[in-house]
Amino acid sequence: LNFRQGPSTAFPVMEVLNQCDVVQLTGFTDPAYLWVQVVLPDGQKAWANNKYLAMGVPINQMTVLSD
Repeated sequence: LNFRQGPSTAFPVMEVLNQCDVVQLTGFTDPAYLWVQVVLPDGQKAWANNKYLAMGVPINQMTVLSD
């Protein structure tokens, strides 16, 4: 899965992780819940499309991010 510098495919890929790798979810960007911000294993923040993530909490309970 590609993790990007921002919440769209227009942003460069920062990291590629494998299936079953674990990341911390920190928030999302829009009412459609398309992009979720995560903390990568190295501590950097990145973005991934939510359809590729298995989440431990409902996305609508996460923080809305404006960046």
